[in-house]
Amino acid sequence: MTIDREVNSPYSMAPRSFVLVLAAVMTAGLMVSCASVKNPPGTATAQFFQNPDRVWEAIQLSLDALDYVVESSNRDEGVIRAARPSDDTTPWIALDINQVMYTEDQVSVFVRGVAEDPSAAPSQETLDKAAQDFVTVLRRKLGS
Repeated sequence: MTIDREVNSPYSMAPRSFVLVLAAVMTAGLMVSCASVKNPPGTATAQFFQNPDRVWEAIQLSLDALDYVVESSNRDEGVIRAARPSDDTTPWIALDINQVMYTEDQVSVFVRGVAEDPSAAPSQETLDKAAQDFVTVLRRKLGS
């Protein structure tokens, strides 16, 4: 019986190790890019371990508490667009809200402040703050 020393050599393992490392790096890169697509800059996020119906109701109550008016809503898709009319001190701001259900009791909410009229748009900082303020009120409503 002969032993093939090349098979057991560290150098013979290098190509296989390289492929494994490359696959791991590519997978990690895909995971990062998927997360950034799902949660673009300026998006406030909250995760809740509660019933999705309860979270949906709390979203509605939070919008009411902050004087937003629902412009469109689709519960099956988990999306809401709500706007707060401008006044002397605050510009017109809308919120795009997405509720994503992962399990029966794990829900994430993604909120992004948007401006409908780019010529009179508030600053990105103002839009981000509006989204974060909403998430803060939502957390309070859900006891988080």
